[in-house]
Amino acid sequence: MNQSSIKEIYNEYFEIIDSYFGSIKHYLTDDKKSHIELGRKIAHYPIISDLIYDAIDSIDDDINEFWSKHTKTIYNYLTEQNTLRCIYSGSLTPSDFSDFVKRSAMYVDTIIIPDPILNLTIFRNNIEVDKEYFLNQIIRHVFNIWKLGDLILADAQYNILIIIPINLDILEEKKMHSLIEIADKKSTVYINELTNTKFDNIIDAAKYFNDSPTVSDLYSKFKNIELLPSEFTDIKSLTKFFDNFAFLQQQKVIELNSVGEYFGMYLTSQFRRVQEHKYFCKKIKAEPIYDYSIPWFFFNYEIGGSGIDYSIINALQKDKFEWLGNIPLKAIKILREENELEYIRSILRNGITDIKAKSDKELLEVSEQLDNNLKDAFDRHKKEISIIEGKVKKITKQTTPITILGGLISLIPGFGIPFSLGLTGKNTWDLIKEKIELKKGLKNKENNFLNLL
Repeated sequence: MNQSSIKEIYNEYFEIIDSYFGSIKHYLTDDKKSHIELGRKIAHYPIISDLIYDAIDSIDDDINEFWSKHTKTIYNYLTEQNTLRCIYSGSLTPSDFSDFVKRSAMYVDTIIIPDPILNLTIFRNNIEVDKEYFLNQIIRHVFNIWKLGDLILADAQYNILIIIPINLDILEEKKMHSLIEIADKKSTVYINELTNTKFDNIIDAAKYFNDSPTVSDLYSKFKNIELLPSEFTDIKSLTKFFDNFAFLQQQKVIELNSVGEYFGMYLTSQFRRVQEHKYFCKKIKAEPIYDYSIPWFFFNYEIGGSGIDYSIINALQKDKFEWLGNIPLKAIKILREENELEYIRSILRNGITDIKAKSDKELLEVSEQLDNNLKDAFDRHKKEISIIEGKVKKITKQTTPITILGGLISLIPGFGIPFSLGLTGKNTWDLIKEKIELKKGLKNKENNFLNLL
């Protein structure tokens, strides 16, 4: 299977999107969050939202048929590629997708995103979901993907961005239940360690939190705070987390009685997502990548950290590298098409050992090293440009004798017959060639990846 055939598959994917959402795509603006605003506005507009919801009712069938035809082909294609690839996990799609890709595509050959359409339709089929909520989410995430269509269809050496089906529900039933069983056992152990309890199953362990109507009640049950992600270690940040619970209740997405019941359900789902992510990373031989620290925490709790590529990939998502989001996507596309990746990858890896980045502190150490690597590279780059500029000036101002300058002018049509180059004492053409080559090298330096950054 070659890349052009894969491109045809994704053209078909976008045709499905266009058939359902093409009539509203012109309402998107250039704003980074326009897809979020579009989903919100359409979902909450009376009558119109009902009509659109009814119109996309059969998208489940079309997306399932599409993946039944192409999943095996794409999975085989990915595993045949000798590339560094990563699978995203977190939300349905990264909250700032373009920024996420800009940071990741400098180091990773191929970024793999779970298909949000498939996952939303599975979610709707498993749980009775409010129409407005579903419509809001599917418009938001479909157009988040739509905006990066050029990268999915780019002619780079390796696919920059790929969408595939990733969900426990698409597995054979026996395998799915096996992974869920593993997840539930691990989440039971985690809850026991967190609360100093001794439950032997996830149902009882999760129920332990049910009688916690307030955040304070819930927090009082935590006996080993160091086992929590940093967002949960104090009541203030934990309260902020439960704003999402209030929103989901308002949208009638979940029918739960307390923050404690929600927390128990959330922990269970996180450990299941970890098993899902581990399984598909192993299947496609990919590294895990996150843009959200809480699921990243639970993944690391499970696996105990990973190696150099995983550490660098996830460190690039830290706030320290926020400036990478200023790079135009078109520039990323062109530079990837020109195969500049190995150069920047070698810069970033410099001085980083096979660290097991299983904590925020260790990930911060990696990001500090990356920052230093980039600064050193920028300094070196500026010196190289300065040296080349100096050589160009030297040829023009010092090396070239005054007599040659007159001869050079005589080469311009209309200024008479050129004088004999043999009389100049130095080969003029060699000087011209040298200057041309130096200026060409200067132009390459000024146009390369580092200068863009």
